[in-house]
Amino acid sequence: MSHGSYASYSASIMTEDEEDWEDYVKGGYHPVKIGDVFSDGRYTVVRKLGWGHFSTVWLARDSKQNRHVALKIVKSAPRYTETALDEIKLLQRLITSSTPPSLPTPSPRTRRPQRTRTPAAATSSSS
Repeated sequence: MSHGSYASYSASIMTEDEEDWEDYVKGGYHPVKIGDVFSDGRYTVVRKLGWGHFSTVWLARDSKQNRHVALKIVKSAPRYTETALDEIKLLQRLITSSTPPSLPTPSPRTRRPQRTRTPAAATSSSS
């Protein structure tokens, strides 16, 4: 691979790791910078964690609870807002359910696979 093609290949990888800057328009991503504050100063942006089709996610410091949190900032177009509200409802149901999602409830049909042993002595003693 020549240096020129490697450089263009590297550049294409770098751009795929970030959201499209053309989506920072009305209805798109909200521009966020390190140090930005939200919710009357409660959350201070520390660094970017990632991005997806309809949002960016940031590590933020919660000054009220004195801990780090993930701050998800959704694109502002109505279809993204509706999707985000559906996600919030789902997460609220998980939080209020009687069984924590991290602890699966075993069903009567779920069993661990049993190991079967072949009697090695019986097969080897037939010689």
